[in-house]
Amino acid sequence: MLTEILELLEKHGRLSLRELAGYFGMEPAALEPVLDVLMRKERIRAVSAECSTAGSCKGCSCSSREDMLSFEIGG
Repeated sequence: MLTEILELLEKHGRLSLRELAGYFGMEPAALEPVLDVLMRKERIRAVSAECSTAGSCKGCSCSSREDMLSFEIGG
């Protein structure tokens, strides 16, 4: 799975926690420990997106941590 995550990120550049979890058919919370391993090894880094509506979200995708937290290659 670690290799697959790295390959996905190399191919797509940046993917959200939800996108990665969907690829593996997992809940986002279940995938986070695996991503933590890759981050500790400095193979990937977490990138938080900023809300384009300046925090006035009510149900948009940026109100979801799984959509706002993305990962990319690098440490």
